[in-house]
Amino acid sequence: MTKNQEAELVRLTQQCWEHYWRLDLDFMLSYCDEKVTWIGAEQNEFIRGLEDVKQNFAELRLHLRSCHLLNQEFYVAQSSKKACSVIGRYFVTTDETNDYFLQAQQRCTFVWEIKDNAYKIMHIHVSNPMGELKVARGERFVNTIGYMANRYLEENFKKRFFGSLITITDVNGAVRFIYLSEIMYVKAQRNDLSIVMTNEQIDVKMNITEFMELTDNKFLKVHRSYAINTDFMSKLERYTVTMKNGEQIPVPVKKYNEIRDEMIRMHNSEKV
Repeated sequence: MTKNQEAELVRLTQQCWEHYWRLDLDFMLSYCDEKVTWIGAEQNEFIRGLEDVKQNFAELRLHLRSCHLLNQEFYVAQSSKKACSVIGRYFVTTDETNDYFLQAQQRCTFVWEIKDNAYKIMHIHVSNPMGELKVARGERFVNTIGYMANRYLEENFKKRFFGSLITITDVNGAVRFIYLSEIMYVKAQRNDLSIVMTNEQIDVKMNITEFMELTDNKFLKVHRSYAINTDFMSKLERYTVTMKNGEQIPVPVKKYNEIRDEMIRMHNSEKV
């Protein structure tokens, strides 16, 4: 095959996988020859013939989750006048829209032929590194481990958010260890500070300036008596911040534009 033909088959191989993991399995099937063979990662995925491959794909479609590919590498391994083998490796990563997390490496081989002036897939072989993925009994895909990973990330997100754990002593003398991600806002009341969290309120002998210094100014001071965690902010309007639990926090009229601009800056910086 010519270099242009080889480049086109590398591109088509990449496209086949991108469509496959977007759950458009028909794109790959449209290029498959009637005598195509599929060797997949499952024990019984040694399949010959287009109709049987279609049936396998129909069953897989019920178990797969929408994913995208990272670190893609595809190469021509062998090429002759009418045939070309393309090999590749990449990471499959679940989309952010899923209540599910998985990232796994895959390797593949596609064997293409030119038949009746059209490119046809004669053989597909896909595998994962040994021991990388564990499938629960009765599963066609690693859904159980995906849900477990997602729960793990959710739990650990709290611990890593802001990268901080503070230690304080409450008004009763108890030493408390608090992740900043659990704090919705703080409210100054005379010589005390109320730390309002997702599941409790803690009162400490501290002023709001000392709290801001302790937390490295990661909270936004919207009032002389209030500082908020903007991740719990639902809405900003004149002249109130509404938190996700429905509580409303006042914003001074003269400070409104300044606070609005700072909120936008903080959220934009988090996306970078």
